[in-house]
Amino acid sequence: EVDTDALFRSLTSIALKNETVEAETISMTSRLRISMTYLSFFLYLFFGTLYYMYDPGNELDGMLAFYEAITTGFSVGLSPKDPDYVPDPWFSSIYILFGSSLIAVLLTKLGQKIEDSAAMNLYQSLKRRETYEKLMDKDNPLMSRCAAFLKFNAAYLIVILVWILFLAFIVAWSMLAVTDYNESTPWDFAHAQYFAVSLSSSAGSFSLPPNAPQYAYGLAALSMMLGVPLMAMGI
Repeated sequence: EVDTDALFRSLTSIALKNETVEAETISMTSRLRISMTYLSFFLYLFFGTLYYMYDPGNELDGMLAFYEAITTGFSVGLSPKDPDYVPDPWFSSIYILFGSSLIAVLLTKLGQKIEDSAAMNLYQSLKRRETYEKLMDKDNPLMSRCAAFLKFNAAYLIVILVWILFLAFIVAWSMLAVTDYNESTPWDFAHAQYFAVSLSSSAGSFSLPPNAPQYAYGLAALSMMLGVPLMAMGI
């Protein structure tokens, strides 16, 4: 006589093991793709910086070359320190096109990671949503509803908070490092926040003045590299 219960348990165990192996394989493949995307991104910036450093007859200092690689590659379009500097048009066009594709992939991967941290499997997600709706009932105390909102949306709110803090960082260093065009007074808050928003949004509508110290261009490059993706995810 066949023990149907034992057979069912055996088949269920095999199915669960196969699902686990499949999930682990998908997870490993996903991590490998993300790692390759990050590696491609840093190699992209590295070779772009090298090109702008050693472009024959158009060489830039290392920090300014990094700034040019970022402002061109991220399509921000901030002005160079030297108003007469014109980067190689053919290389820069290809660099922008390749960078746009790479940055789009990178932002998609980062967005997926945030969504994954905020979501679970279908059953858990539905249960979580049901719990959230109960906690947000209008009859519950306001503080309980606020706590539920913060907990349920924590992954997204953290990104927005980091973006706001990073904008504050850009405003702070630009007010400390940059003076106006006549070199008499530091940038005020209005100009610094305009620069921060312009830089992070890829608008490129307000650049550092040519008299800004060279390290300010290095900070601007770093701020673009981190600020552009943060703003894209935070808004």
